[in-house]
Amino acid sequence: MNNSSIFRLFAVVFLLFSGASVYAQSAKVGYVDVGRILEDSPQAAAARQELQNEFAPRNKQLEDLHKEVTKLEEQLATDGDIMSEDQRASQERKIQRLKRDFVRARDEVREDLAIRRNEELGKLQEKVNVVVEGIAKEDGFDLILTQAVTLYASGRIDITERVLKKLSNP
Repeated sequence: MNNSSIFRLFAVVFLLFSGASVYAQSAKVGYVDVGRILEDSPQAAAARQELQNEFAPRNKQLEDLHKEVTKLEEQLATDGDIMSEDQRASQERKIQRLKRDFVRARDEVREDLAIRRNEELGKLQEKVNVVVEGIAKEDGFDLILTQAVTLYASGRIDITERVLKKLSNP
């Protein structure tokens, strides 16, 4: 390749990129901080409260089971020396059974909570998508990004506050 061919190649590349940047400058871009919406929106707060109320009885059962295991372990530690071999073995088996029951119950609660949390998150995400799409259409946005795909977004294009306001006043 001679110098003139290299110059022409650079000129073509420059023209291609300069045309793309002119187009990109005319595009209207917005940004939404979904994490902030999940923390600050009234729907997220209501979902958290609903989940807390829904799982409170099961959490109480777990606490009670844990207290029972702790009580039996303390009893075994203090009275184990004066128990017969059969009583001691029976107490140890009971403690092990209750510990297994506790772990199973705790894992079930965690799984059920994760499922319900995802359900509530999905409902909120649908509402957020509707609101964001409405703002995008109203204001003529070409593209709206979230932090999942964005390394940096200036406050100038951040529409999170507008989304929160619309979620607060449906």
